[in-house]
Amino acid sequence: MYYLLYLLPKNLISYLVGHLARLHMGIFPVRLFAAIFQINLFEAEKDIYEYKSIAELFTRKLKPGARPIKGKWVHPVDAEIREHGKIEHDRLLQVKGRHYDLKSLLKNDIYERFFDGYFITYYLCPTDYHRIHSCCSANIFMTQHIPGKLWPVNDWSVNAIQDLFAINERVVSYMRHEDGLLASVKVGATNVGKISLTYEPNIVSNQFRGGQVVKHHPSLAVEVGEELGCFHMGSTVIILLEKALYEKYQFQFHNSKTKLGEAWST
Repeated sequence: MYYLLYLLPKNLISYLVGHLARLHMGIFPVRLFAAIFQINLFEAEKDIYEYKSIAELFTRKLKPGARPIKGKWVHPVDAEIREHGKIEHDRLLQVKGRHYDLKSLLKNDIYERFFDGYFITYYLCPTDYHRIHSCCSANIFMTQHIPGKLWPVNDWSVNAIQDLFAINERVVSYMRHEDGLLASVKVGATNVGKISLTYEPNIVSNQFRGGQVVKHHPSLAVEVGEELGCFHMGSTVIILLEKALYEKYQFQFHNSKTKLGEAWST
């Protein structure tokens, strides 16, 4: 069955699914979606009856205080860490036995800044809260939209599709911390209607547009835990850390579930 994905127009299907998810079809589909994916409605900003579509529920905000920020470096999403580790010169681990390279992932000259740095791959499932936040206080100096495919990012795809994260559509926020550079790479997937950014509304993914780069002059200051954007269906976030930055802090990661605002271990 999975091999049919090679033939299906995944980007078009994802665009149409996103459109359907935004339709106002009454409370029943919203409640059904919440039940199927066991969404925690107690921490949602609104009562379920206030969400007019599945998309509104999926992109929900949380009640104030639901995700307290517990450090200067924090997990930027509710997710599961699937992989993490040193970038071996320019190679990142996708899954055991499969790697991809920084140049293919970022498609610009900045990729060399992350040679021998560190990466953390977060996977968001449909149950998760789907807004993406900043892992630290920094300044966003550039944002890049890279068009691509929309393969699923589930276990099958991660194990079967070579260079998956470097061929799927993605949106990258480049940030300058006082101790080095980092990047927040937001990767699209099948049935992701779009990736939107809180701070740059002109960049939206899966809209059949070409790639785009926005250089921010002056750079945009963001605080640790501040919202950067939103997945309109679930996917993956990859955090890249420059070598000097990682070596200063020596963060420790484990393949486990995370919540936005939980501190990175050192």
